Formats: sequence, structure tokens, C-alpha cells
Amino acid sequence: KRSSPTDADLIHVMCCADEFENVRVRAEELEEVDTLKKASCPLKTLAPVEEFSGKCNVLLQAYISRARVNSFTLISDTNYIASNAGRVARALFEMCLKNGHASAALKFLRLAKSCDHRFWWFQSPLRAFDDLKKNVFVALENEKVSSEEG
Repeated sequence: KRSSPTDADLIHVMCCADEFENVRVRAEELEEVDTLKKASCPLKTLAPVEEFSGKCNVLLQAYISRARVNSFTLISDTNYIASNAGRVARALFEMCLKNGHASAALKFLRLAKSCDHRFWWFQSPLRAFDDLKKNVFVALENEKVSSEEG
């Protein structure tokens, strides 16, 4: 019996797509990419940031996490990755569904929805509302109230 792939495995597979091969890794960007990786990547990155797949992984997670990107070239790369990531994730979702890999299909669908809505599936759905302050989200997500108590 095979174990199901982790979310980190699947985002790595997605970032290795041919769609993202033309994303260039530039030496002057590596410092900011490392900073983004430490600050706004909740999932493990399985490729080094010196490879296109690692850079795509970090920029995609930073995009979903709504991190601020400063470098113009990184903003451009992030926009390119974000515009294609949802489509790639949905294509991989369809492939997994047709091949009977339900666990991976669910994870790719969650990833596609996260790309579209710009918040992670493990975060509060209230993040869809931009009007609320960030500290409200943090308080809600840290609150561990069970449905029986409330």
C-alpha cells in the first residue's frame, strides 16, 4: 500500500510543470526569495530556490499567503505563476480524479481554490473579506472552540 502524497509533495509536482520552466532564477533575487520562504511559506519547499521549481513554489506560497513582494522582476514572476497555477492545479486534479487517486485529487482541488481565493484551506474562510484586519484572522484561527461549547 502506498501512502498518499503530502501537500508539499503536490505543490512541488505542480511547480515542476512545463508551464513554469521559463521562470528564470536571477542571483539578485535570491535574498528576497529566501526571505519570502522563511516568512510566508507554510508548506515545506522540496526544491532549492536556485531551481525554477523552488522559486515557483516560494512565489506561489507567498502569493496565496498575500505576502508583499518588493522586486519588480519577482512581482512579474509572481503574477505569471499566479495566473497559471490555478489552471495547472485543476488539470492535475482532473488527472488524479480520472486515475482514481482521490486523496491527491482532493489536495489539488484545495490548492486550486487556494490559488483562486488567495488564502489557505486551513485558514479561516473570513479571509475572503479584505475589510477585516489581520489580527482578527489570527485571533480567529488561534481560537480552538469546539462546536459543542459554542
